[in-house]
Amino acid sequence: MSARRARLLGVPVDCVDMPGAQARLRSILAAPAREGRLVLAVNPEKILALRRDAELLPLFESAALLLPDGVGVSLSLRLLHGLPCGRVTGVDLMEGLCALSAALGQRVFVLGSREEVNEEACREMLRRWPALALAGRASGYLSVDEWRELPERIRREECDVLIVALGSPRQERWMREHAAALQVKLVQGVGGSLDVLAGRVPRATGWMRRWGLEWLGRLLREPARARRQWRLPWFLVLALWERLAHGRAPAAEGTP
Repeated sequence: MSARRARLLGVPVDCVDMPGAQARLRSILAAPAREGRLVLAVNPEKILALRRDAELLPLFESAALLLPDGVGVSLSLRLLHGLPCGRVTGVDLMEGLCALSAALGQRVFVLGSREEVNEEACREMLRRWPALALAGRASGYLSVDEWRELPERIRREECDVLIVALGSPRQERWMREHAAALQVKLVQGVGGSLDVLAGRVPRATGWMRRWGLEWLGRLLREPARARRQWRLPWFLVLALWERLAHGRAPAAEGTP
């Protein structure tokens, strides 16, 4: 499935499945340009946040790939707008990006999370993909001077891929400020995915992932997240209201 860009509550998202997303990554990495093309996840919580944060919306508009990460997003696109859409989670695509980078000889830098989590995640990357060229890594807890020197450090390592795990919206704000000047080909924001890769946060069972119920599995493990989960039904209500107000499905846009 090739990516087609649509909008939910004014926020862009690409109608794409995993093979389509991986094909997009391959085309970016195969090109010589080092423009810091962005790969960002779009889920219901993030869409609701972007409706209140006009400053970050242009960053999403300019992204090379906006993942339909979240069952609420893929259901809204398919059922309310009639647009074919899979569900591509950030952690699954990050793993695909590591495999692709190893196969193509791309140099990867991993930024974010706590020091011990970052180290464990990078160790797991090298275990799974021994050919991966890990150019460098840095935790998300740096001194002021280390943050100031980080962009030059990434440029000096001649990285092709940058994985950023600073949590949202912190990672998107950092990307907005630095991505274009880092001289990398691709930057993916992965939120808390390093915790999953490091084995600190277990993923939901296979059947839950297949049915788009990862949110339920995490809620069962972390009941305190219940205060955040109300955003999913509220998002669906708003998406349905938008569909009824328009009276027809919006036309999909082209991919940037």
